[in-house]
Amino acid sequence: MALTTSIETARFLSFVWGTKSIVTRDANDFDDMADIVCKTLLEKGYGKKNELTVITAGAPFHSSGRTNLLRIETL
Repeated sequence: MALTTSIETARFLSFVWGTKSIVTRDANDFDDMADIVCKTLLEKGYGKKNELTVITAGAPFHSSGRTNLLRIETL
């Protein structure tokens, strides 16, 4: 799953084998980002309650080419 705020990024990622892109709202901080991911995965049926998911992201937000965050969350 690739959650992004950019329709252009979602379209680009549609060409990456095995990747499902979803356009979401922008997150205010890391906790908000985790909430968006968990709620979206549950709503779209890509996970079940109490399953673990791994989130990768870049900090600071809105800086391309920086994947430097790994967070494990329970759906």
